[in-house]
Amino acid sequence: MGGKRQPVAQAHPWHAMEWSVGWLVGVWFLAFIGAFPLRSFTWAQEPIGELVQPGIPSFFLSFVIALLLLFVLRHNKWFGHVISVSAASLIFSGLTLFINPVLALLIAIVLWAWERTARTYLVNGIFVTALAVFAGLWISVWYQAPFLLIAFVFLSIYDVLGVFFSMMIPKLALQAIAIHAPLIFAVPQKRSDWLQTIAHAKPAAIIGVGDALFPAALVASSVIHRGWEPTLPLIGGLMIGLLIAMVVARFRHVVPLFPFLCVGAMVGWFW
Repeated sequence: MGGKRQPVAQAHPWHAMEWSVGWLVGVWFLAFIGAFPLRSFTWAQEPIGELVQPGIPSFFLSFVIALLLLFVLRHNKWFGHVISVSAASLIFSGLTLFINPVLALLIAIVLWAWERTARTYLVNGIFVTALAVFAGLWISVWYQAPFLLIAFVFLSIYDVLGVFFSMMIPKLALQAIAIHAPLIFAVPQKRSDWLQTIAHAKPAAIIGVGDALFPAALVASSVIHRGWEPTLPLIGGLMIGLLIAMVVARFRHVVPLFPFLCVGAMVGWFW
């Protein structure tokens, strides 16, 4: 849940480009740092065999189900609350990797309540950042990087089809904002509008939380299962792909990020 990839949209103001790049790179860096203490976990040392393979079908099945639910229920505002609770549960799961479950639950509840009551650009940004980082770390423990890299390819194809052929992804992104679903990182038109509610101020740029979450999971999984040194070229590849996407976004209204990030990740992986 929460891994719906949405495109960069309306990124003409330079500050929107800066925030978009800074947010994505910041999430990946936090995942990189957060993965270090997870390397000592017993289940993180297991091969991709018995531990991970049974979860591969459920990985894709859960994604498809979540996508269908979002499409069918996209006009129902109550579904935004359901998504918010699901996102908070993912934050809780990631937090339990580091702290006591009771404290993790308390933090997740506070973040959820804050996000539900104050739908400002700032609060939404904090919540989706926590979602991308902690959900990415949770995924990284259970799925090794080679599998995530393969999934990256298939999700990139979905991104291209959803943006260029059906326009489904841009529509879902805007509808997610309309129903107050915390699936989007949004940058305001003006630098001074971060305390404005998203519903009352049109965003200058929007990025799906999946564009940060999935690469974060890939980076963290690489650190956990391969080490930090082989992960550095991977991060470099992601950043190059991101910068190319930002250049393209200067000339196109809607840009799917996943294909650019996927190519960059592939180059970094096999470098």
